[in-house]
Amino acid sequence: MKDFRLAIAQIESKFGDLAYNIGKHARVAKESCNSGANMVLFPELGLSGYSLRDLSYNLAVRPDGNEMRPIIEASKEIAIFCSFPEMCPDHVVRISGCLYIGGEIAQIYRKIHLPTHGLFEEARYFGKGNTIRAFDTPFGRLGIMICRDLWHPEEAYVLSRDGAEMIIACSAIPARVLGKNGFSVKKFFERTTGNIAFTNQVFLASTNKVGYEDGVAFFGNSVVFGPDGHELAILPELVEHVQIVYIDSSVLAKARYNMSLYRESDFGTVLDEMERIEKNA
Repeated sequence: MKDFRLAIAQIESKFGDLAYNIGKHARVAKESCNSGANMVLFPELGLSGYSLRDLSYNLAVRPDGNEMRPIIEASKEIAIFCSFPEMCPDHVVRISGCLYIGGEIAQIYRKIHLPTHGLFEEARYFGKGNTIRAFDTPFGRLGIMICRDLWHPEEAYVLSRDGAEMIIACSAIPARVLGKNGFSVKKFFERTTGNIAFTNQVFLASTNKVGYEDGVAFFGNSVVFGPDGHELAILPELVEHVQIVYIDSSVLAKARYNMSLYRESDFGTVLDEMERIEKNA
């Protein structure tokens, strides 16, 4: 892994306006590059807006489609991670996150865990992904997760065992309070992402959207944590904000040397026990 500067672009999308959002992503990416960033992360479904419902099919794009040219061109100067409803080769629309580097698609990931409760209706309108893979980049070996995936610890565990040194993620989480005791989903998000970074000994960066859609506010508070669990950045609530975070690769080696969580992991036993559970289900 190498040192680099990561821009967290906590921005608001214009609902349903692909051309506007693609142009905004490209502009913010160029501004981040001019400010010294090497990579920029954008929120979940930032190119379309989140609450799509029946519009998901009409707004679906292909990662190499003509609509994406402004982002592809901008990625020749700065690596860009963005999210959109993808029209997949099997003609199913999925929530996807794509990393562009040097004008090429470095990796595309399709969201696996689709919440369908309360105001969430993802499984009604989107297909599931089925692949969890780390991949090599000029920055190091990365993994991708999208929003609800972060709340399922097994996915981050698979990525870390596949050699991921950093997980990049995007989210669209509403600013709401869960339960009569006032437990905040914002605080839970910070705890969850920090715990993923610490227990898997990886860098983790997740950009959450801001703005309002259909009367629902999205809270921001995008995060970056180091592999030692230390907070590197937490962005402000409810407002657009771009922050550049220095990723110091030496922290990864120190964290894995000082705390042997990564070396202690026994993936083989986990697999054996999961097979036993599946057979007895």
